[in-house]
Amino acid sequence: MKIGFLGYKFENENLGCVALTYATIDILHDIFKDNLTIVNITDVHEDMSFARKYFPEIKFIEQMYTMKGRLMKLDRCTKEQITSCDAVLDITFGDNFSDIYLPKFVQRTTHMKLCVERLGVPLLLMPQTIGPFRSKPLLLQALLAIAKSKRVYSRDVLSSEFVHKYLKKKDVYVTTDLALALPFDKSQKVKSSKIRVGLNVSGLLWKGGFHTQNQFGLKVDYKSYIETLINELLKEDKYEIHIIPHVTDVSANAQDGDLACVEYLKHKFPKLIFAPTYTSPIDVKTYISTMDVFSGARMHSTVAAFSSEVATIPFSYSRKFKGLYDHLNYNFIISGTELDTQHAVELTLEYISNYIELHEKVTQSMSQVRIELDKFKDDLKKTLVK
Repeated sequence: MKIGFLGYKFENENLGCVALTYATIDILHDIFKDNLTIVNITDVHEDMSFARKYFPEIKFIEQMYTMKGRLMKLDRCTKEQITSCDAVLDITFGDNFSDIYLPKFVQRTTHMKLCVERLGVPLLLMPQTIGPFRSKPLLLQALLAIAKSKRVYSRDVLSSEFVHKYLKKKDVYVTTDLALALPFDKSQKVKSSKIRVGLNVSGLLWKGGFHTQNQFGLKVDYKSYIETLINELLKEDKYEIHIIPHVTDVSANAQDGDLACVEYLKHKFPKLIFAPTYTSPIDVKTYISTMDVFSGARMHSTVAAFSSEVATIPFSYSRKFKGLYDHLNYNFIISGTELDTQHAVELTLEYISNYIELHEKVTQSMSQVRIELDKFKDDLKKTLVK
């Protein structure tokens, strides 16, 4: 079986994007065993050595594409590689099939979906957030790609409802986030006399967004929320606080990275413990799994915690959090768009103090998630072998 990957990352500072890649590979490996070739269709070179080491039975090919002319036509080599695939799986990095971030980026990625479909290769939209779209041209482009796809999976009910609002007859299989299936080293549990609290501080929210001071319409003053939360936790000797970055862009002009605020926190709060800067989502998930309770604003950092059965407190800034965690029947969420700063801090501290209750809820939910992922895997196999 030869499968194309579109909208996946093998190497990226955003470990959430990479987590979706390795989780998908693990699922496909379970389905097809050694009879599997994966073609990464990408516009930038990526190091695939970790994937080759972790999955030695799978053949990995990188196909870098280029676009030509105003009509954005694909180069010949990429067309040939795509048409040699049995199917192409697209995940749009989990949450980029929407124009809430960078509209020009979603225009290009949606165009690539349409290119695959025009070549006659089955396109499967893997579990992801779909919508919203504020731009009508981008909405129409997205709906065309969705309508022509062989199978649409969404990771939440809100995305399914979005599709059915415009394409009532399009079947959408609602499952959950594939990063919940990401493997990790379960042997690394740590014994401690203190309650280990993991915090992921989002550099994106810290600076306000990609292009405005409050791009996501937060009512919470995020910087004040983080500093007040840390100060309150430090008052209690029972807590051991770990700062865990999940987007590790170290470039000077980084648009989206957690390390600048990590450096700020190192100087302001030297008593905190700072996790290593990991390059593998499997490694950072293993570290997160050693916490007793974890709170983060990077959604896939919270997914790493949740799926390793750590008491989890997501800090929500977009509907993708509500969509995912509503589907998981889990409501211990801090809504940055609904709560003010004081209430957000108070509620976070309340959840942390009740982390044993949260842990029980997470464990119950994960037992259902495993059943759901098995059903998804069966559906994916049926779709691919037709």
